[in-house]
Amino acid sequence: MLQSPEHVIHKYLKGSLEISAFEGSLDALESTHNPLRYGFFSLGIRELVSNHVIERLGPNEKVVACEWWKDKPRKKDTTTAKRTEKMEYAIRGGLSDEFVTQVLKLNLSVIIDRTHQAVDELNKYVHYTEDTFNIAPSIGNKLVENTLLAVQRFFEVIDDLKNMVSEALETSLHDSVMYASIDDVLKEVDVLATHYIVEGSGVNLITIDSIDDQSIKVKVDGYVDVEHQYGSDRDFDKGDGTRIGASYPFIINLELDVHDPLNFNIETDDLIIDTDDFYGDENEDYEQKHERSKETPQTEDKPSPFDPTQYF
Repeated sequence: MLQSPEHVIHKYLKGSLEISAFEGSLDALESTHNPLRYGFFSLGIRELVSNHVIERLGPNEKVVACEWWKDKPRKKDTTTAKRTEKMEYAIRGGLSDEFVTQVLKLNLSVIIDRTHQAVDELNKYVHYTEDTFNIAPSIGNKLVENTLLAVQRFFEVIDDLKNMVSEALETSLHDSVMYASIDDVLKEVDVLATHYIVEGSGVNLITIDSIDDQSIKVKVDGYVDVEHQYGSDRDFDKGDGTRIGASYPFIINLELDVHDPLNFNIETDDLIIDTDDFYGDENEDYEQKHERSKETPQTEDKPSPFDPTQYF
């Protein structure tokens, strides 16, 4: 079922300040005898989006530190990024134009155009003018509805484009992770047998946790197949040793250079292998524990069609 714009917007807000600013803007509409109520609502939403949300998504000091921002032609020297550039940062961080277009195979013009469209639409509704002074409730209700829809689309555009970049990056990283050697960093396996041989490994999931002006934080879920050997090779040849195959899930935590994301090595401290099954752990397995750790309590969303009159 479709959710109301205010319900969707709430999901994107972070921290008590943003939530309070949004709820305060809606509360302004309850002053039914105040001819400025629609103006106060518009100003509140503008303050929320322009001075809080956009700054959180694209901090000015991080945006202007990006090479792609420095390379853009400008009419005059400035150290202040535009709102559209801050949105662009929220989507791709410090990834260069070349990397986005040539490696990720994404159309950068489409990303930029969609951010401009989202900002232009917001600008239609979040400015206080004579059009918001002492207007009829029917006109005011439509203004509120259009404003909330524009804010919702603003968040959804950023989210959609950010997911598009992350998914393309995850795909590009897959081969690099597969080719990276992990033979020498399996410290958790070292203690399980006299010797072991890595027979193979695989990647189940790559997740981009964050991208900023300097680095990309990545989590890799995968598995490694090994053969444990108990006793020396001579013992095994005499029939006194044994070899046992096993497969263990692992997590790799990586912090990549945003300027060269596909050039990295896997170090010992990056790799966490779950060997509980080796000891016959009867508790929930690694996959269950990992999935449970990602889960958050879900509440059923009840349909609530938007009705501007609820604020009057």
